[in-house]
Amino acid sequence: MSQCANKFRSGAANGGVRADLLALFHKLARLLRSPTQVLVVFDGPERASVKRGHLVRKAPHYLTAELQWLLECFGFSWYTVSHL
Repeated sequence: MSQCANKFRSGAANGGVRADLLALFHKLARLLRSPTQVLVVFDGPERASVKRGHLVRKAPHYLTAELQWLLECFGFSWYTVSHL
């Protein structure tokens, strides 16, 4: 977990805490304490261009790689699918 905590400071302006990663960390910590099995599914590169009537960007979200890393720190499963 200390490696996870160090990740919050890297890349933040002036060495401050990255609020976006910290929020994800706290949500995952809450899920870790709950009696659930967590499985996160990410869209792959062949995602649909329109979902529920909204245009979807083809590029992955800027937090995708860091969220996947956090999920592995917590021992949660995640998968990337080519299309849904």
